[in-house]
Amino acid sequence: MKLRTTAAVFLLTAALAVPAYAGPKIVGNWQVVKVVAKGKSEAPPPQVKVTIEFTKKGEFFMRMVAKAPDGKVHKKEDGGTYKVKGNKLVTKVKKKVEESTFSIKGGQLTLEKPGQNAKLILKRAAKAAKKKKGKKK
Repeated sequence: MKLRTTAAVFLLTAALAVPAYAGPKIVGNWQVVKVVAKGKSEAPPPQVKVTIEFTKKGEFFMRMVAKAPDGKVHKKEDGGTYKVKGNKLVTKVKKKVEESTFSIKGGQLTLEKPGQNAKLILKRAAKAAKKKKGKKK
């Protein structure tokens, strides 16, 4: 739970003001594989999946799916806009704008917030399934 909260807070506060195409490197789906905080490295529990999708339109979506011990599946989605400036990722969620540094090497995305001694390590993930709109009877 602590890891999930840390990842959610980190991602949702990582920020941008003006949507813009960031180029082909960051665009796509990424899955959190490790959270490094205060010198400790943890992988998300197997029952928790956190992904971030960066679009060509300068939007991002963070999705978290967690399976509780009772079998219930809990889903949460949030997002905002982003812009890349060199190795800086500027994101905006609601009215909160923040900046992170990032690097992409070997299919791995590393996000780091300056001054917080915390990193998120993500790997390329499969494309998110789009919801189908069903016809009402």
